Amino acid sequence: MLPGFVLEIIEKLKGEGFEAVAVGGCVRDTLLGRTPADWDIATAAEPGEVARIFEKTAPTGLKYGTVTVLIGEERRRSPPSAPTGSTLITAGRRP
Repeated sequence: MLPGFVLEIIEKLKGEGFEAVAVGGCVRDTLLGRTPADWDIATAAEPGEVARIFEKTAPTGLKYGTVTVLIGEERRRSPPSAPTGSTLITAGRRP
């Protein structure tokens, strides 16, 4: 059910010892048979750890616990906030 780029992010985080799960509207949309516009991934990894794990990142909301992960030519965009004590990465396809 998860797109390859989302699985890639989750598996890489898990490989580094961090829990990672898809959360938010993407889960709802998938359950309703809709194509999500973006994918939120919650993880216990700190933003700095996410930046260490992934080759290309952008510090889009470090004070809120969000990081943008760039994989290939697709941009993974972060939302403005995350639950306390976690990092939220949004993986969304953007032209």
